[in-house]
Amino acid sequence: MSDSKRFPYISRTQTALPTDLMPFLPLTLERENKSVEVFGLVDSGATVNVLPYQIGLELGANWKDQPPLFQFDGNLANYESRGLLLIVKVANFMPVKLAFA
Repeated sequence: MSDSKRFPYISRTQTALPTDLMPFLPLTLERENKSVEVFGLVDSGATVNVLPYQIGLELGANWKDQPPLFQFDGNLANYESRGLLLIVKVANFMPVKLAFA
């Protein structure tokens, strides 16, 4: 595969112990001429992309204007979900549109 790229696991603490390494992916999120660079946690079994509230604000989202979505389960069951469509860039790959809750 010629269009591939490797990303190292990144330590989530200052200790850099092997148990602290996580599959974080450097992303650029864009919305309406605003962008923010973040690290996303790769979860290949996830059924939804979750965007932290504050990052949505940085991108100019007014969460109350976003449509309500489904009810979360598990540890997010007490939180309301609203949708936001963003352009996501990873390295030199083509940008894609992804929906976030």
